[in-house]
Amino acid sequence: MAVETGLIGRFLSMLFGLFSRVRTRHQAQKWVGDWEAYNLRGRDLAEPMEGAGPTKVSLPGWYKFSAKLKFECYDCDAQKRPSRHQAGHILVDPSDPEAATRVGRYLDSAELYEQRLRMLDNDTILIMPVPEHSTLGDVYGKHGWRRKRQPAQLAHR
Repeated sequence: MAVETGLIGRFLSMLFGLFSRVRTRHQAQKWVGDWEAYNLRGRDLAEPMEGAGPTKVSLPGWYKFSAKLKFECYDCDAQKRPSRHQAGHILVDPSDPEAATRVGRYLDSAELYEQRLRMLDNDTILIMPVPEHSTLGDVYGKHGWRRKRQPAQLAHR
């Protein structure tokens, strides 16, 4: 009897874990897309951030059951050409799907940074740096992302 109860408990635990992973991955899906950086002026995301290129956020293949998002972006020089590439991951908080932590690094150096992200709506994310977890301290400033729309998407709005 004890063996059967243990097996049933393990099976239920495994099933619950699988359900939790699928749910967390589904919640992370709304963060996927192409984003543009905007400066935060007072209470508004005012104008595009100068020197920031687009950010691409993606999920690994469905077969991994992972909700760990990956991102890639780059800084731009004065001629708007990519200059410094960045990459890292975004972890969505399973208990609050509108909150996440972004950890990234510049690929040309040992510069690391951590930021807290808050999804305000499906097209807007507010980004707050965590200076004590960044190699250069408080150099990034509060800013935000707006979802980059394709021309076909803009026509349907």
